[in-house]
Amino acid sequence: MAALPPFSPRRPFSSPCFILCFLLGFVAGLFPFAHRHLHLDLHHLPLPVPDPPPTPPPAAPTQAAPTPPPTTTTLIVVTPTRARPLQAYYLHRLAHTLRLVPQPLLWLVVDRGAATRETAALLRGCGLMYRHLPSSHRGDAPDDARRRGATHEHPAERGLQRRQRNAALDHIEHHRIHGLVYFADEDNVYSLDLFHQLRGIRSFGTWPVAMLGVGKSKTLLEGPVCDSSQVVGWHTNERDKRQRRFHVNTSGFAFNSSMLWDADKRAHQAWNYIRLLDTVRDGFQATTFVEQLVEDETYMEGIPTGCSKIMNVNLHLEDKHLVYPKGWQMTENLDVLIPL
Repeated sequence: MAALPPFSPRRPFSSPCFILCFLLGFVAGLFPFAHRHLHLDLHHLPLPVPDPPPTPPPAAPTQAAPTPPPTTTTLIVVTPTRARPLQAYYLHRLAHTLRLVPQPLLWLVVDRGAATRETAALLRGCGLMYRHLPSSHRGDAPDDARRRGATHEHPAERGLQRRQRNAALDHIEHHRIHGLVYFADEDNVYSLDLFHQLRGIRSFGTWPVAMLGVGKSKTLLEGPVCDSSQVVGWHTNERDKRQRRFHVNTSGFAFNSSMLWDADKRAHQAWNYIRLLDTVRDGFQATTFVEQLVEDETYMEGIPTGCSKIMNVNLHLEDKHLVYPKGWQMTENLDVLIPL
């Protein structure tokens, strides 16, 4: 009997591998029919649009140099002061008014005689740009006035007040302080509109002033009569002053400080020293001073337009009639009330 050939065993059948091969062949056979019957048009399909590159920020415009604000005229307010019972009240009241005025403003406070510590203490907290100046020697004051405490204005007292104003003019001229000079007494009342109007003056300006004194039943008016801003005449209620050249009050005019040292800016070039004169009667002091600055009304500017507004009042209230409480007295400098 013949021997049978050796038997080779079959590999085991793998069903997952068979199914995968079958599916791949089936899909591959359908691909030609799908392209023919589905009419795929790939040309009309939207193409992805790439994002645009980020736009760089716009270049910052070149910063132009800031335009400097227009130059504002400096107001130079000159105030004579002296030791008396109401000195602190008067200076504080005027300081509160000046603090409401737009800057720049320079307050020149001139003490009678040497500059006192009491006045310096009052000015230190005023919140203003100020300069505390001395004037003539205290020995120039009359002895009887000092014994009375300088509580009311004697003609000699008014002469000392002129020296105080002249001390301020010396300081302005020596240091060449440019601005508009205005004499503002501490015991007068001023409207804020006055200080706004002053900055519109170019050379010399004037305006009417109301005056009220102790024991007078009516208010006196003194100052220019204007056609627009041109001075055409003067008005005064007092007959004894009608011979004056200009009926102007000391607190009723202001002028450019350069007129003190620049002869080309004033009418009389022969004047080399513009000051209030002691040799002239008190009623003519302001008139004589103005005559040194301007020749006639054509050099003047009336403010405000028409000169029909009262912007400051001269009270001239005296404190000699003050009655102190029993058992109290004033200190030697007349600024503090203390018990006996």
